[in-house]
Amino acid sequence: MPQIDRQADLRVHGGVDKAIYVYPSEHLPIWTEELGFAEPLGPNAFGENLTTRGIVETDACIGDVWRWGSALVQISQPRGPCYKLEMKLDRPGLIPAFMQSGRTGWYLRVLEPGEAPVTGLIELVERHPVGLTVREANHARMIGDDPTLIEKALRVPELAHAWSKGLKQLIER
Repeated sequence: MPQIDRQADLRVHGGVDKAIYVYPSEHLPIWTEELGFAEPLGPNAFGENLTTRGIVETDACIGDVWRWGSALVQISQPRGPCYKLEMKLDRPGLIPAFMQSGRTGWYLRVLEPGEAPVTGLIELVERHPVGLTVREANHARMIGDDPTLIEKALRVPELAHAWSKGLKQLIER
């Protein structure tokens, strides 16, 4: 019988805009040291579906389109972690530090389903013209003190609906 991939609570996990969670491997040694782990953190340490090398939040832009194997995917939003991250790593109070660091990773939506290899290259197919980095999007919503950055983020229709809704609420205050 084939296995079915399911997500527990689609109100806050998964869905179209959060189909694949990506985390840069460049951050793992930093977290290993900062969090005081005796052994190095490895792939899937933060619950990611895809651990990458060569691109971080200051390079990746919301709306960028990637070819991963035969699948076509698009960066949709930064990650906003829940309490389960603290439980998984046994580090109470981690979430504020995680968000402040800007080392959150990001989510992808699937534009064209396909087969994605376990290892190999992921090719940038199209850079979004606005150039809103994942780090900027994260800062706009989580810090919320830069109206210019919030406006820039709202000019990216590819930004996940939930994320842009939160930004609009910041402006309406």
